[in-house]
Amino acid sequence: NRTFGFSFDFDGAASGSARDPRGNYLDFNASHSAPIEQVAYSPAKNLIASCAASGYDPAITKSYERNSVKIWDANGNLLRSLPNEQYPVLSVVWNPLGTLLAYQTTVEIVVYNTDTWTEARRVPHSSTAPVTSYRETMSFSPNGTMIAAGSILESNKIQILNVVTGKTARPPVPGITRSVVYSPDGKTIALGMTDGKVQLLNATDYSYSGLLESAVNNPIETVAWDPGLEYIATGRSIA
Repeated sequence: NRTFGFSFDFDGAASGSARDPRGNYLDFNASHSAPIEQVAYSPAKNLIASCAASGYDPAITKSYERNSVKIWDANGNLLRSLPNEQYPVLSVVWNPLGTLLAYQTTVEIVVYNTDTWTEARRVPHSSTAPVTSYRETMSFSPNGTMIAAGSILESNKIQILNVVTGKTARPPVPGITRSVVYSPDGKTIALGMTDGKVQLLNATDYSYSGLLESAVNNPIETVAWDPGLEYIATGRSIA
């Protein structure tokens, strides 16, 4: 599995192997034909979003499916497929109220209004020209107004998008970011770096507020905050 997400009542999980929050498999005949990159569950809407890059499997779709995002109900039934993208879709995330769904391709962040299922924002990663950068991590702020996105290959920068105004900041960071998450109080952004460190940023001015280090320097693939703000959990790649 590439990705995994729990529902808030912890009665199950949505997984990259295409299971719903109750542990049931999603509708096989409607599944992505490409490997699922991420899934995200919205407790507010009781919906699951999944994203995949390009792929072909006649046993599933009998056609070529490219760079897609799909929405499922909690019983694993496909509700809608969003229009295919030109570039691979690598991550997907809901805002806390479930009123916005954001996903990112290798070149841009796309935000949908989930009440009307219309596109609300489309913001490129680069301020000058489309640059294919493999960003596989995003996080909504607790108030649902900001999105933080990390970068793997493009540069030592993260991207902060205000979904209300459309304004974007690209603060530099000391290394390449593999994972990013807002703290539960929205005051701090934790960045999992390729050098095995966790960098803490002030969520307002993006100044450095802390650095967590360990003896293991494998890249940090995922970061999670304790709801009480006392602990940060990290997951690392093997090599």
